[in-house]
Amino acid sequence: MFAVGDRVVHSDYGICRITAVSKRQFPGQPEKDYYEMVPLTDDGYGTTFYTAVDHGGRLRSPMTQEQILEMIDTMPEIEPLIVTSTGNRMLDMENVKNSYNALMRSGNPRDWVQLLRTIYRRGKELSAKKKRIPEFESHVRDNSERLLYGEIAGVMDIPFHSVESFITDRIESSGK
Repeated sequence: MFAVGDRVVHSDYGICRITAVSKRQFPGQPEKDYYEMVPLTDDGYGTTFYTAVDHGGRLRSPMTQEQILEMIDTMPEIEPLIVTSTGNRMLDMENVKNSYNALMRSGNPRDWVQLLRTIYRRGKELSAKKKRIPEFESHVRDNSERLLYGEIAGVMDIPFHSVESFITDRIESSGK
């Protein structure tokens, strides 16, 4: 169980701080214990949200600084996702959406990196054909960046907008 003041990573909201643990009853739900959390990356709205303590599977401890640096060092080796084509455009898009959503909801930073590598690669391929990535993939890319970069910023104590250059500098200095 997590405690007030702990930093946690929520699979949908990213890195947060637990501000309270209290009993609450929401419409249609029995009364139970909830974590009250605020995102560490300011969304400009003063967001507070609740996650049932018994749904703690949606929460994990943030990576350590050492784990983040190790993950960054291995980013060039993380292969983009390959979704096998069936030849049916609608079915293929559904398979892509299901695969992307599974990786997004996993709460695993390496999965978020895999998504980003996949979508960046796809974006380059489409750009060469003078096309853009579909709205869905753009949305997934933005959410993956928000989750991954937010955790890195929160743990490494750097501004969110500096994370991309932090990653690039680390990879370039390692020569990978």
